[in-house]
Amino acid sequence: MQAHAHNSSQALVIEGLVRRFGALVAVDGVDLSIPAGQRRAVLGANGAGKTTLFNMIAGDLPPSEGRITVFGEDMTKLSPEKRVLKGVRRTYQKSLVFGGLSVRENLYVAVRGATGPRLSIWRSAPAQPDWERVAELAERVQLTRRLDEPASELSHGEQRQLELGMALAHPPRLLLLDEPAAGLSMRVNCPIRVVQVDC
Repeated sequence: MQAHAHNSSQALVIEGLVRRFGALVAVDGVDLSIPAGQRRAVLGANGAGKTTLFNMIAGDLPPSEGRITVFGEDMTKLSPEKRVLKGVRRTYQKSLVFGGLSVRENLYVAVRGATGPRLSIWRSAPAQPDWERVAELAERVQLTRRLDEPASELSHGEQRQLELGMALAHPPRLLLLDEPAAGLSMRVNCPIRVVQVDC
């Protein structure tokens, strides 16, 4: 988890967060505060509720109880789309990229999608700044040479890099990385670490 400095002194405040699935309590009364501009890691064994916690922060899953505040704004009931527009970005434990689209198109969808307007990859030519931003992101995650290849043809590590590039399409206020290096070798892991340090 990384929080970029903004007006509020606390990037993320979680109060009494609970998530139940029937009788199973996956997250039980989490309280957490992360100052702006700092990084934190959430550690725990498989099944401890880390991804469930991230899903609630990102809005993919509503909490059973509790409150989530990002830079002083209550996000508890906002949709994932509204949280993205407010600067909350994330990657997933399993890469979520559009396999049938090229790397360039995946990054373009992220650039256009995070600003809210309707997107059209194939109709009229988009504004030049969008394609320039796509090129910057590809360079940042070291995928420039793969821009015109389908995302489905990327290795697991390259898909992780692409997903990170998509999360960075617009400067995040709060960036959630769910096991970004899981299943990667040290060689593949290196570009992801470089990008994370540089965020």
